[in-house]
Amino acid sequence: MSAATPDDQPLRSLDQAFGVCLAPSRVDDVETIYKPKSLHRLDAESAKLMKRLIDVTEEGLRVTRYVYSELPLLWVVDGRGDIWFSLEEVVDRDGNYLFPKPSRVPVATPSKKLGHPSLIGGEQGRIGGEILYDTGAAPPRWFITNRSGRYGVRAGRTPEHLANVARMFGAYGIEFAADFYPPPDGAL
Repeated sequence: MSAATPDDQPLRSLDQAFGVCLAPSRVDDVETIYKPKSLHRLDAESAKLMKRLIDVTEEGLRVTRYVYSELPLLWVVDGRGDIWFSLEEVVDRDGNYLFPKPSRVPVATPSKKLGHPSLIGGEQGRIGGEILYDTGAAPPRWFITNRSGRYGVRAGRTPEHLANVARMFGAYGIEFAADFYPPPDGAL
């Protein structure tokens, strides 16, 4: 085995921090064509806006508490280590936005949902999941999970990978409790 070159180091660090890139376990055709209208890359500006949303929810605005307990935000770490987030959106067959998808509501045909792969064009990703406000927690609070069957709840994804994503948000003053879902076969 050869020694790592300086060019290898950033990739090795990303693999260690967020897991190796994997193709999503499934991609629907619309997820490679259309991106959610609510899509953002985590950066200083988007974090500032998200922080305001989180603060108003924690201060007790019931409208946002209800909305974000039923409409989780999707997130994915792409191959470069960027974090992308959006609502899960439902579109018609031409990609026209119809509505945000509630957690436990199936999507009627011919509509399609833009799930995790749509955040990064169906490309390989490192880890993904959901951000939601849990009104049943004591006390109610925001959580980040790896609950994505296509990027997050897969062999090779660990609680540390999820904790590292939470730290990335934390660098912008956004604090989430982490809730890790192990893969069904238990293989980490």
